[in-house]
Amino acid sequence: MLKSYNAKKIILYAPTFSPSLTSAPFLVNEIKSAAKNTNYLILIKFHDLMSKDLINTYKVISKENANVIFIEDNNIIKYLLLSDLMVSDTSSVIYEFLLLNKPVITYKNINKTIYWDNSTNYNNLQEKIITNLENDPFSSQRKYIQDEYHPYSDGKSAERMLNAAKKFVHNNGVPAKRKLPIDRALKINSIFGKPIKNTFNGRKSEKLSALLITYNEIRNIDAVIENLKFADEIIIVDSYSTDGTAEAIKNTQKFL
Repeated sequence: MLKSYNAKKIILYAPTFSPSLTSAPFLVNEIKSAAKNTNYLILIKFHDLMSKDLINTYKVISKENANVIFIEDNNIIKYLLLSDLMVSDTSSVIYEFLLLNKPVITYKNINKTIYWDNSTNYNNLQEKIITNLENDPFSSQRKYIQDEYHPYSDGKSAERMLNAAKKFVHNNGVPAKRKLPIDRALKINSIFGKPIKNTFNGRKSEKLSALLITYNEIRNIDAVIENLKFADEIIIVDSYSTDGTAEAIKNTQKFL
C-alpha cells in the first residue's frame, strides 16, 4: 500500500461521531496541512453516524490530495493493523490501537488517566506526528496499558481460552439455561432470531453457532469444517496463521 502511494508511514484518523466530543470539525485544516507531507498516507475512517456535512468535507480533502483516502469500508480492523499511528479524540478504538503497541495522538480526550499524547487544543498535528513517529515518547506508558489489558503476546491466547472453558465446565457443569439481561437477550435475538417452539413436542429449538479458533491448521482445516456441518453457522477466528489457513478458509465453497 505504501509503495502504491510512494509514502513511508500510514496515519489513521478515526474520531468519534458524538457532536459534543468529535475533533472532526476542528482538525480539517490540520489534516489538510499534514497531507502536504507526501511521506504520509492518511486514512480517514468515520463512524456511520458521523455528520453528513463532515463526511462530505473530508471526502473533498481526499479528492484534492492523492495521499488521503476516505475509507467507506465498515471493517476498521485491517486499517488498525496497517497504520503506524492513530489520530483520534475520545473514540474507544484508541485502546485497540494501543494494544498493537503503536502511538496514538488524541485531541481533548475526556479520560481521567491518559497514557498517550493528548492535546487540549486543536493545533500542531504535524509536529505531534513527527514527534510520536520518530521519538515515541509515550512508549513506556503504552507498555503499561498492554501489561494491564493484554499481557500475552505468545500466540497462545486461544489455547488459554479453551483451557479456561474446560476447567469451568469440569468444575461447574454446563448451565441448563443462561440468564441474560433483557437488553442483551433482545440484541442476541435480533442477530440470530428468536427461539421457536417445536410444534410436535413443544421444546424450544435455537440456532446453533460453532466457533472455531485457528492457527496454522492448513492440514486439518478441511476435516474440521466438514465435522462442523451440523451447525447453522460457523464462525472462524484466525490468529494470524502463516501457513495459508486463512486463505484456505476463504476459498472454501461452504463460505461463499
